[in-house]
Amino acid sequence: MEYNLLKNIRTVGILSIGTSRSFTDGQSKENLALTAQATAGEIDSTLAMIEQSVNSLSQITVTTITDFHKFQTSSSYVKECTDALKTAVQTFAENIILQWPIKYSYIDAKAD
Repeated sequence: MEYNLLKNIRTVGILSIGTSRSFTDGQSKENLALTAQATAGEIDSTLAMIEQSVNSLSQITVTTITDFHKFQTSSSYVKECTDALKTAVQTFAENIILQWPIKYSYIDAKAD
């Protein structure tokens, strides 16, 4: 009788462990999937902002350098364009950084 009782307790214990393990594995997978989806959304959003920023900077450059031949031949024109671009890019960067959801400790450290 004692042997059967221990055998039944062992069987119930094994079934309980199996059931709880299966439930925990399912919850873990679900939590991991939700975390992955949220992270993917953040990455997509950041990439879209980067793409928009690159397009904007490209447009700023195209409108600033109006004479490409002169840009290739005149150092004073290069300096003029570079100074204008530097000012525009700094203002642009300051506005963009305030909108981005990610931290910029590297940029902040370089600015100090």
